[in-house]
Amino acid sequence: MKLYRSTSFQAQSMQFKWVTAILLYQGLRPSEACQLRVTDIRSEDGVACSPYQKRGSISM
Repeated sequence: MKLYRSTSFQAQSMQFKWVTAILLYQGLRPSEACQLRVTDIRSEDGVACSPYQKRGSISM
């Protein structure tokens, strides 16, 4: 992907890179991705996932 190879992207912090990856691969809005916590990520049948509700709040 051209974005990941750009010098502008490479100069960003690791947090920025992770949030960008989450935005692209999970289709989240920036505010949704920035509200995620490490504990929100879980493994189900060997697949990493994060639970979402229709109203935008995360349920655990």
